[in-house]
Amino acid sequence: MANIYVNDFLPRAFSNDQAELLKQKINEVINHEDKIVLDFSGITKFTTLFFNFSMGYFITQLGKEKYDSMFELKNLNQLGESTYIHSYNNSVRDELSGSEEMKAKIMDIINSSDEI
Repeated sequence: MANIYVNDFLPRAFSNDQAELLKQKINEVINHEDKIVLDFSGITKFTTLFFNFSMGYFITQLGKEKYDSMFELKNLNQLGESTYIHSYNNSVRDELSGSEEMKAKIMDIINSSDEI
């Protein structure tokens, strides 16, 4: 199991750039671990954008079932929890729609995030 303490490298979970930093940390361990715990202790500011570009990416790549078995987010405050759930539900709804065209559009948006 890999524990990633988000507050060690991010002051908040707010922007696309911050989401990219979290993705990098996850990518460093994802092939070596069966479980990844993201600890958000000390983080108080969250946006849906952050979760869309970080966790939404992994939901799209792995699929709901594998994502759910691999990732655990803990110590989210109330704002973080509601923001994450909103992003998660949008990603899962898109993933479950089965539309390859929709998945391609989502991945295009995620992969072209440098332009934002």
